[in-house]
Amino acid sequence: MRIYASALLVGIGLLLAACNTERESIGTEPTLDTHEAPTTPDELVERMVAAIANTGEILHVTTQATVPDDSGGEQIYGTYEGWFDFTDLKARLSYEKAPENTTDTPEWTEHWFDGNELYRQLPDDRTPRQGEIGGHWISCTGLRPLVAEILVCGLASQPRNYELAGPVKVVEGEWHGINAVGIGYAWEFTVSRGGEPGAEPTDTPGAGTPTLPADEGSDTWRSESVFFVDTSTYFPLGVETTHYRNGQVVSVTELDYETELIDRDDFDSDLLDPRASGFRTEDEAEMELLDNPEGDGPVYWLGREFEGGDEVGELRLAEVEQRYARERPTLITLYYEGVGKEGRVVLEMWEERGWEEFLASLQDADNDSGRWPFGEACREIEAFTAGEWSGTILAGYNYERADTPATATPLSSCPVGPHDEFMAMVPVGDGYVVTLNASIGIFELGEGYEPFDGPEALKAIAGGLRLRIRGE
Repeated sequence: MRIYASALLVGIGLLLAACNTERESIGTEPTLDTHEAPTTPDELVERMVAAIANTGEILHVTTQATVPDDSGGEQIYGTYEGWFDFTDLKARLSYEKAPENTTDTPEWTEHWFDGNELYRQLPDDRTPRQGEIGGHWISCTGLRPLVAEILVCGLASQPRNYELAGPVKVVEGEWHGINAVGIGYAWEFTVSRGGEPGAEPTDTPGAGTPTLPADEGSDTWRSESVFFVDTSTYFPLGVETTHYRNGQVVSVTELDYETELIDRDDFDSDLLDPRASGFRTEDEAEMELLDNPEGDGPVYWLGREFEGGDEVGELRLAEVEQRYARERPTLITLYYEGVGKEGRVVLEMWEERGWEEFLASLQDADNDSGRWPFGEACREIEAFTAGEWSGTILAGYNYERADTPATATPLSSCPVGPHDEFMAMVPVGDGYVVTLNASIGIFELGEGYEPFDGPEALKAIAGGLRLRIRGE
């Protein structure tokens, strides 16, 4: 199944594809007794939701957005496609950028809506992420349910830096020969003139806004939109927007919805489920990484919480990362942070051979210049035993601190003062190694700050290492 993606319609000059011929019907029989017009936007939305939900089917919406070209005609900006389940209040909105669209915008985007929850995926995202209403999706009217407002807003999700101008209201009219009733709302904002000729004005709502002359003063822009539904079916028809500059009409644009109903039994419900596209909560994604590290090696950890006694205090697992790279072949990395005390411990799993090759290559590249905290010239090595484990602690210097500047040549002398970078290396058997790094140099040393006592803290932490059982 091909997945399209949802784009951002931005700018005053953006024109939306319009149907220039009258349509007698959209092919749907009336589903409600709608002799009396709705008196409020909420009532109109309720009727639309009920009309579509009563069919028991999935509403499929497609449309194209166009922008003016240099010849005075139009070119396609991108294609929208949406699927709306008004029974379970779920929707999927997709956009694919047109080949002739040369703007610096994503090639595609995806949005999922479930109740009042929002999920989105951009080209750089491996899987969908959870978003925010008002941040990743701009609410144009505040009407609910959210899946209805998506249609009211014209499928656009571009953040704006201006607010509604006046109340949202019911508007009666006509849509290409069809008796219609709609929801009207308006945006208004002021753009300051000035700056270099040809530069975009400040506080612009987005790309495509006409360039203003480089003189003093400001312009008031207003966009009045109406979302129309068929009065006989309450199915969506489209959105008409009139753009004003200082009270004068600049353009009238339309977004024309082509709609059809899909039998629920023939519809792939996974299309509306972000989990089917890989979405996982942070905890779920973390668990999957812990259960499936790179190379399927074992995972040794401290649990989700760890009590390290007087030397460490309480640690809590803050992040799990899998960042395998040829030059740094870790299997998995766990970040623990102090609870009620500044400090962080980084736990990394390695294949023993990978760790040794990494150590050798880093040492060769560093040549004791001070760019690696544990260069041979100034480090100390201490063997230790903690619990069931025996290992080695490396003590070095954080050369990024002001009193220990890094050099490009071998060090002529070591920094003055105690070591402030510590790493423990613990062989855990079967060809694997755990490294623990407790760095105080990466933290701001504020008043009353008590950093970890590196060697003793690492010994206490190493003693708590245990093999993680899958699903634990």
